[in-house]
Amino acid sequence: MAMKPIDLQVNILQMDNASQEIQKQKKVDVNQQNYAASLIERESIEGKSKVEKTDKIQSTIPATENEKKDERKKEMKHNKKNKESSKDIEEDKDNIFTDPDKGMIIDIRE
Repeated sequence: MAMKPIDLQVNILQMDNASQEIQKQKKVDVNQQNYAASLIERESIEGKSKVEKTDKIQSTIPATENEKKDERKKEMKHNKKNKESSKDIEEDKDNIFTDPDKGMIIDIRE
């Protein structure tokens, strides 16, 4: 199929429109990059100027020997109480499951 002169004329006229569309698209891309760069710059400036919240700081002074001993004593007392209570619970469980009134002989009736 051969090209007619009118087709060439339309084609040439459309080249101008196509180049303008490409140029607009490039400008949009550049504008989007500039906008993204300005957002990043603004966030970095805000990040530098803000003061972040900190968690509660533990005391930096090391514990003295007396404090360490007190803590150990408290832990030992707590452990003893736990052991005693666990022994009481075990004894209660044993009492629940074993009945001294029951005999060891099982009667089977037919």
